[in-house]
Amino acid sequence: MKILSLLIISLLLCGATYAQSNYKKGYIITAATDTLRGFIDHQEWVKSPVNINFKQQKDSKDFKTYTADNISKFKVEGAEEYVSFKGNISADEIFYPNLPVTLDTSVVYKTVFIEKVTPGKGVALYYHRDAIRHRFFIQDEDGPVQELIYHEYYNNDKSKVLKDQKYKQQLTLLIGKYLQNNGKLIDKLDNVAYDEADLKQLINKLNFNNGTANTPTEVNGDSAVSKFSFFAGIGVNYAKMEVKGDLDLSKAAASNSYSPLVYAGVNFFPHKKTRRLAIQAEISAWNSSHEFITPSSYSDFSPVYKGALDKWSVKRFNISVAPQILYNFYNRDNFKIYAAAGIAINISTFDNEHILTDPQTNKIYLNLNEIPLKKTWVNFPLKAGTIIGNKVDVSFKYSPSTNLSSYQTSSVSGHIISLGAAYVF
Repeated sequence: MKILSLLIISLLLCGATYAQSNYKKGYIITAATDTLRGFIDHQEWVKSPVNINFKQQKDSKDFKTYTADNISKFKVEGAEEYVSFKGNISADEIFYPNLPVTLDTSVVYKTVFIEKVTPGKGVALYYHRDAIRHRFFIQDEDGPVQELIYHEYYNNDKSKVLKDQKYKQQLTLLIGKYLQNNGKLIDKLDNVAYDEADLKQLINKLNFNNGTANTPTEVNGDSAVSKFSFFAGIGVNYAKMEVKGDLDLSKAAASNSYSPLVYAGVNFFPHKKTRRLAIQAEISAWNSSHEFITPSSYSDFSPVYKGALDKWSVKRFNISVAPQILYNFYNRDNFKIYAAAGIAINISTFDNEHILTDPQTNKIYLNLNEIPLKKTWVNFPLKAGTIIGNKVDVSFKYSPSTNLSSYQTSSVSGHIISLGAAYVF
């Protein structure tokens, strides 16, 4: 256990060393329209970046920091493209429950990076997010970039949340221009939410139908990048079990068991292009066998039981469902080091025998009281591992000791360690 803990700490320290930078090929366009090719520090931008670090040689220690004030565009190859926008942006909060009372249409003049969501040649969709809200922008051909207007606010007594959806009027004008006021599409605008999936789908239709894109897939340039990955694997499971408290069995040595492990699961990536953070759900199955033998105190009550042994044998089959948060501390395209933590809900079945026996003849004197064990129990596993080539996930998991019994004066507990290798698809 000490070795495992040290290994986890080493991985975390190693990851912390590398988590500060993740340089990938890309280019920037300066305010003077010069194109500089090199490497951009690609981070997990949950909020739109305020600045970026850029260097022309990947191995160089020197880098320059650029903001939206001094470059007009930057692109990370195979990932994201941002342009500089200078103008008024909405300044009201739209994240519940921090909504204004009555409609707030205030704006602030800023220069910010906005992400290009659809690389269509006709109408382009952009995205920006900061601490108070997210925003979408559109650009019609070579025209100016303009924000799609959307607000949320309370009515006077805060009993209801109201929405100002002027973006639907803005989109209606585009439908009229490119699709000759397509009635069916205009009718569907009522169901177009102010989110990336709905807006992106609509803009893609506009670009496809007006001939500025050959196929919908071409418009959706990152369609091949999924927010999900799946994995399935096998491994070895080590389970320790020990008895503590008033029972005679507490004098017996702890019992260790090794068994096969099978597991599978899914990862959801909030930021699908960097894939640094993941919400993981895993299901696993394993079994264990344990035996405890100790001199019985029954000899204190009757000489018949002199030298008798208290013997408890238990077999366990366990299914575990574990949601957890996973973070890639070292995050490269073909090699990652991660750590994860979460909660595991376990369902166990037990087959146990508790007897008083003669060690010389193996005669069973008595069937002793069954030890009550929990069929459903919870623990909090810690996990660490590496992903090689985006296909092979080698991991180990440690689950701290958990009480499995329903006794008040005694406990049956033990920790679990798992080693596994999974295929990622």
